[in-house]
Amino acid sequence: MDRFVYEQMLQNVMLPVARASTRLRYPFHQDNDPKQTSNHIKTAWAQVPLYVLTYLIQSMPRRCQAVIDSRGFGTEY
Repeated sequence: MDRFVYEQMLQNVMLPVARASTRLRYPFHQDNDPKQTSNHIKTAWAQVPLYVLTYLIQSMPRRCQAVIDSRGFGTEY
């Protein structure tokens, strides 16, 4: 996978899911692989609407609480 395939995956899979759902149903991981940190990808991330990022950030307290409540087992997130 190169940066262009990665960008297409973000645009065609991750962003539509984030827009269509009030909750992401699976984790999104980034491990600083070069294709994830390229200027091309940084530009693509800059185009994600602020409301999507804001929602994800604001959802963290309840996501963390769900993990605490489940004692580390699976949650609805």
